[in-house]
This record gives sequence, structure tokens and C-alpha cells, in this order.
Amino acid sequence: MSDSAAHLCASRARELLETLRPLAGDSLRCGVHYHGRHQTVLDVRDDVAESYDDDEIACLIDDLALEAFGDPTRLTDLYRLGDLEATARWFGDGVLVHYPYSDASGVAVTFDHDVGCSLRTLIATGAAFLDGP
Repeated sequence: MSDSAAHLCASRARELLETLRPLAGDSLRCGVHYHGRHQTVLDVRDDVAESYDDDEIACLIDDLALEAFGDPTRLTDLYRLGDLEATARWFGDGVLVHYPYSDASGVAVTFDHDVGCSLRTLIATGAAFLDGP
């Protein structure tokens, strides 16, 4: 994101999730926020919650935070495509969209493949929300 000194607070991350929810509907699986060592599960669908214990979720969030550390600047300089706003990963059972807001904070949201709108719409909506006031 454009201001690497900023951090994304949990309340703003919740607002982001609520902005994406009407686009995704029941396809929204899980949303998490991290800032430094602080982790917050914003929402998790019941069937998804049954698949993970608390330690596994913490490990997944730690991995996301590690992925974001230093990547936005490095990738922006490497590819010259503008600021890194999000990454998307397509897995066999769902899609992970990661919004690394800074080196220390971000939001990750997972969706089923049958999400009701295009992946581009989800990513662009989330990035625009995070760039806003």
C-alpha cells in the first residue's frame, strides 16, 4: 500500500469485510486481520471454523504476516506495475485474497470458488476501500 508507515486497525478491517460481504454473499469463508503480533479473526463461516483449531489459525495468520513483510516495496520496484494492493491465490477448495496494508498489517479474506462476482471486482473494491479515508 502507499503508506508503509501506516497500519490497518481492526475496526477498519471489519469495515472492509462488511464492504466485501454483499459482493461475495455466502461464498465468503473467513476474514482475518493482523498487525504485528496482534491477530483478529474478523469472521469465519461455521463449516470453515470446524476445519481449523485456534493454533492452526494463528499459524496461518503468522504466515500471511511474514509474506507481507517487505514484499510490497520489493515487488513494486521489481515489476513496476504500481503499488502492490493485493495478492490472490487460487486453491483447490477456495480463493485467498490478501491485502497487505503495510509491512506490519493487513487483511486476508477467503472465498469459495463460486463467489458471485469477479475476483477482479473483489480485489479492486477492497483496494479502493483501503486507499480511502
